[in-house]
Amino acid sequence: MYFSLWFLSLAIFTPPNKFSFAAFVPLQSLLDGVHNCEVNILHDCAADSTVLQFRNLLPTRISMRNLSTPPIDFYTFQKPELVKLLRPLPLYIIRTRELYCKIKIIVGASLLLRRKPFPFQPAFPSKLSEWIYTLSHSLYYTYLRFNKISYKLLGAKYVTSIIVTDLGKTQFYKSLIGPRLFYIPQLKYVDDIVTVFSLGSKGGFEICLQLQGNPPNLSKNRRCKVCQGAILEDISKLRIPPKHWLILQGGPGSQRVNVIPPKSNPFDRKRNESIEVQLAQYIYMKTNASIFTCKDDARCEKFLIPYFPAIYRQRLTIADVPGVDPVTTGYSGYQFLTCHTQSIFTIEFYIKPFQPEIWLGLFLCLGLLAARTINEAEWREFGMGLFNERLHVWNNLTNYHPIRNKMPHISNNCFRLLSRIDVEISTPEYEFLHFMAHIGHNGHALYYDRWADITSSDMPNLFLLFHLTNLKFAYTPEHASSSDDGIENLDILDTMVESDVTNCGRTVLIAKSNMINAEYDYMSRAHPDIIFYKGKQILESNQEGWVFTRAGSSKVPRYYRFLLEAGVYAKLEDEITARKSYGHSYGLMDTVKDL
Repeated sequence: MYFSLWFLSLAIFTPPNKFSFAAFVPLQSLLDGVHNCEVNILHDCAADSTVLQFRNLLPTRISMRNLSTPPIDFYTFQKPELVKLLRPLPLYIIRTRELYCKIKIIVGASLLLRRKPFPFQPAFPSKLSEWIYTLSHSLYYTYLRFNKISYKLLGAKYVTSIIVTDLGKTQFYKSLIGPRLFYIPQLKYVDDIVTVFSLGSKGGFEICLQLQGNPPNLSKNRRCKVCQGAILEDISKLRIPPKHWLILQGGPGSQRVNVIPPKSNPFDRKRNESIEVQLAQYIYMKTNASIFTCKDDARCEKFLIPYFPAIYRQRLTIADVPGVDPVTTGYSGYQFLTCHTQSIFTIEFYIKPFQPEIWLGLFLCLGLLAARTINEAEWREFGMGLFNERLHVWNNLTNYHPIRNKMPHISNNCFRLLSRIDVEISTPEYEFLHFMAHIGHNGHALYYDRWADITSSDMPNLFLLFHLTNLKFAYTPEHASSSDDGIENLDILDTMVESDVTNCGRTVLIAKSNMINAEYDYMSRAHPDIIFYKGKQILESNQEGWVFTRAGSSKVPRYYRFLLEAGVYAKLEDEITARKSYGHSYGLMDTVKDL
């Protein structure tokens, strides 16, 4: 397991009559017991030099630099002079084995002294959470975009942010009370937040861990412990798995999850209950946690963004994404289903007899017809193409003055698209490339999935996506119409589709592969006299599975993997597929004809 640890050491300077200051906890005290890690120390010389002293603990590798420039904001991370601050430093300690954790230590006072660098940003004390948010996202984009290093170097299984302050515990938490403050656990790179307070003359220090899965009430949302060292071990003891999980289904307007009786049989097709929800109930019951949605729920009304750990099904275009824990269940895409009947008269009926007189008469008729209907210019064009003289003749024609003047009018769209939009700009921008970029941008927005990885090979799919938004390409069953009453009845719509497919004409049903499998099994049983065909190729294939956000130390993702590897989920998925066609009624065919 890969563990990432961030130390954020902050000197918060305020007027003496407001806060009393304690000493910083020396970094050596925090680094005791930390082995086989990568340590990065950033400071602005605000803290005493003794705070920054430490021993090198091999095989730990350590790098340090002075951070005396203004803080980097999330909205300005693309500026080159600010990006340089986030690039990794040369490491002067040789790595002797695989690293176990990453430690990010930031010692600075000026990081929090800036008030409202932008008009729409809140001032201190929300600057603390804002800085951690900015640092994590900026590091991610820096590694990915500017250094061209894989984001896997930054992503980690567990990320812990440790704040080292010279304020007392009471003053520190009092300074963070206010609206819209300290929403740090909802950040996708942070699982735990630990604050370290010095005990002064008593020796040692106290660590306070903010719990997950609870509203950000700092007075009730933390566990504290006095320790002398081995901070990683103490943090793991304070950590409590989240008890409330948000299940995302149907967006913000989704209904509350209906509780399914524990003894309910998931293979009973007479019941109308979700197998996915029942599976989640069993797993969360095993971990002493509960699941809910945000529809009319008091716990969700307080937060604009869901604060709680969440589980949802997702298209996994990118398998490994920092900040989330995906579990792949399989692959899905688009397939087609159709059938056809063998015609009595085929081309073999004309080829097998092969009477030379018939073929000779056919070619003579075609030759006479072509001689009478095709003019001399077309025959000349055909001859030039046959003897490879087309280009030479065309060049002579283009040199002719009247033809050259008419070239802009007879040019097709390919010439227009390859022309430059503005000849004044230094970097040429062609209309065709501009058009492709416009299509790509809008097509990316049409993909509802936030993990869609758009490449050049996806352009045909984007064009198809734009065509499908046009109503004239909205193919529906033969008897269906958007103005029909009762078309919202899915049973009637399914029967319409079944009627069109079983006619074995030129109708092809295109749907998700799991739906095609269900329809293929159902139609093969319902119509044994018809041979159905389904496509072997899965178009736009992509991974699908569960995604867990802010899971922390919970065992929920691990239990899902156990069920997947043991084959339990495969059996449940077969049942889900079989239910898609359960309840089809042949009695609805007359209703379809009436429509």
